[in-house]
Amino acid sequence: MGEKGKENPMERYVRMKNNPQLWIDEAVEYGLTSDEIDVMKKYYTRHYGTPPYQEDLMTVLMDEATCNFTLAESNAARKLVAKKEMDKIPAFKEKILNRAKTPQMANYIWDTLIAPQLGYGFSELHSLAYSFVGVQTLYLATNFPSVYWNTACLTVNAGSSDEDSDDQKGTDYAKVAKAIGDIKTQGIKVSLININESDFGFKPDRKNNQILFGLKGVTNIGDDVVHQIIANRPYTSLADFMQKTPLGRQQMVSLIKGGAFDELEKKPRQQIMYEYIMAVADTKSKLTLQNFAGLIEKNVLPWETLELQIRTFNFNKMLKKNCKSGDYYLLQNEYSRFYNAFFDEDELEVVNGIECIKAKTWDKMYAKVMDVARAWLRDNQQEALDRYNYLIAKADWDKNCSGNISSWEMDSICFYHGEHELARVNKAKYGISDFADIVSEDVDRYFTKNGVKIPIMKISRIMGTVLSKNKNKGSIALLTEDGVVDVKFRLEHFAMFDKQVSEIQDNGEKKITDKSWFGRGSKIIVTGYRRGDGFVCKKYSDTAGHSLYKIEEIQDNGDILIRHER
Repeated sequence: MGEKGKENPMERYVRMKNNPQLWIDEAVEYGLTSDEIDVMKKYYTRHYGTPPYQEDLMTVLMDEATCNFTLAESNAARKLVAKKEMDKIPAFKEKILNRAKTPQMANYIWDTLIAPQLGYGFSELHSLAYSFVGVQTLYLATNFPSVYWNTACLTVNAGSSDEDSDDQKGTDYAKVAKAIGDIKTQGIKVSLININESDFGFKPDRKNNQILFGLKGVTNIGDDVVHQIIANRPYTSLADFMQKTPLGRQQMVSLIKGGAFDELEKKPRQQIMYEYIMAVADTKSKLTLQNFAGLIEKNVLPWETLELQIRTFNFNKMLKKNCKSGDYYLLQNEYSRFYNAFFDEDELEVVNGIECIKAKTWDKMYAKVMDVARAWLRDNQQEALDRYNYLIAKADWDKNCSGNISSWEMDSICFYHGEHELARVNKAKYGISDFADIVSEDVDRYFTKNGVKIPIMKISRIMGTVLSKNKNKGSIALLTEDGVVDVKFRLEHFAMFDKQVSEIQDNGEKKITDKSWFGRGSKIIVTGYRRGDGFVCKKYSDTAGHSLYKIEEIQDNGDILIRHER
């Protein structure tokens, strides 16, 4: 790198390589004798008077004809220069002046060997390895389409250069999303997953001039599943995939959400998901009284027609659970009241002051009442079956597939292949700025305290989707429309919104009522100011609104439902 304002080593190298006599002339100008020049030739000729390596520094200092450093002394000098311990440099320079054979040699060694390495110095061993990499990258960039080079860059920047590293530490979704965002800004296309083409990590798709997203980056998809998917290729349809590679529901939903079957099926992704849900949902081919509990739960049965049957079904279930005693059912309290309201009291017996009914007698009475329900099911079989199966599939869909295509992509591959979920929010209405438009550490005004001017920062709001969090640093990675932004919070503030909130139910069980606001996929608005490429959560006493909001719902008209309290 050289010293500021002076010729840098690369310029010096070119100049002296073009005219090697310039190095001799320079040494003479420094006052070196012919013998001293011969000594320096051993170290300087190879690099045309510009020795670049840390090893050069050590060997020159160790030469008896220069400074006669020991191996330990020269290694200590190398470390001092490499680590840029500037407070120790003056003493080190004094040592060179004292140990060199002549002041002229001391000045020459310092100016041409040591001072340039204070900017940057490198080991020859590292240089050799980097040279191999350099030649390989030159060959790659020259002889292959640019998609190969772009894929290599994305793989490195995303931290997914091999399978083993992912096995050990898992996928860093924030790092992946940032790398993808950076490469997309250069006009390079990153595609969704392709179940027949995608590899473990990113893969160049030369035919379509794009980078294929890797299977390992899909949530819920582990290494074994990736190898299984690849081993069973090719697939001709979703059904063929399900037969060859049977996976769990969460794994299949993640693959579909990430677009894995878009190219295979040539259908809208929602339709592919619907067909999968219908294929695996616990639908029925026929309805009988065995399905009565489910029919009641999903409100398929007409209350006005089957009120007695519905109530009797529930009564019978609780009777058998709580009131069985030998050959009898004991009727007390609400059980007695229900029976006496709807059934023949002449069938009852009283034992030890408690109303009872024989189990066999009750079973006959129950069967007679439920004959009406059987008849209704027979007469309305297809309509009830269609409604029941639809509600079963809908419950499955609502549990696993709610949201739109953008939210699906965030759930599955943690980046937006299409538009950001928040792209259509009315930013002006909620005072939200694009991160790229905010000036870093923009001071609004100053106030003076104890004679010290303290800046009051200009406050802005940004919004985005949480990718990851760092509890130790009190920070999150937020995917905005402008890319990934690291957002910093005070640790106590971070902890308050990161914890789960729960309450004890009437049955004594604990139920989570509010999950962490910093969980992956949460959409939030943060108040604060920009600092470099990051954002600091901050508000002053006169700042309108709150420092943090959670976005609960995004409406079609650009409005959002938000809250600031846990």
